Amino acid sequence: LNKKALEWVAEQSSPVFLWIHYMDVHNPWYPRDGTSSADIDLRKLTRTFYKARLTPEAVTEGEQELLRRAYQGSVQHFDGMLEGFLDDLEEHLDNPVICLTSDHGELFGEDGAYFHPGRLDEELVRVPLLFSDGAALQTEESPVSTVDIFPTLQKIAGSESVSGVDGRALQNNTDKSAVFAAAENRVRVVSERVSEVFDIDNITAASLSETDRETLANLHPEGNDIDQFADDDLAEQLEALGYK
Repeated sequence: LNKKALEWVAEQSSPVFLWIHYMDVHNPWYPRDGTSSADIDLRKLTRTFYKARLTPEAVTEGEQELLRRAYQGSVQHFDGMLEGFLDDLEEHLDNPVICLTSDHGELFGEDGAYFHPGRLDEELVRVPLLFSDGAALQTEESPVSTVDIFPTLQKIAGSESVSGVDGRALQNNTDKSAVFAAAENRVRVVSERVSEVFDIDNITAASLSETDRETLANLHPEGNDIDQFADDDLAEQLEALGYK
């Protein structure tokens, strides 16, 4: 994937927008040479993976640790591959702007669940969000969302804002609005004052501002857009990856 991306970049003229969706850290995981998972037996790992998926209540503490170590090894493997890619990318682009994030985390037995079912646990919705644009390092202390990525990249690029877009630019951010994650008929509300899961029709977070309530009212978690474009084979693949 890195090779194809670099070949594509080399054929382009600036400016370039490149989006890469890596699956290296996504389950199922495999033993990775040079990482903490290198000595894991693949057959044992495969059996443990399906055990956690099919009979999670039967997974032992030792098997939990095996899955965690496999996950950690995949993260370490990806970290090395990404470092090499970024080094190579700078041979084609001067001072590229980098955004790194994830669409979900993982569960390893918390409340008896594994991987990423349709839930809103903190371990699933709290993901890294990093920007690198050559400017001084800043850390955003208030809750942010992946919907903030587009307006933040817009501001870095110096382009005009697009109306009707969710999210806010995070540079020197003063907007302390709550952020939301929705799954089925439930929503997690995260602000500087609250981080709690509610039924979508029974929000009792009195600390929400009027703006937050308007944002919440526009969430439509019911239904599944995947079914609108996926054929049966693709739908089965997406479901196996946890996206249905």
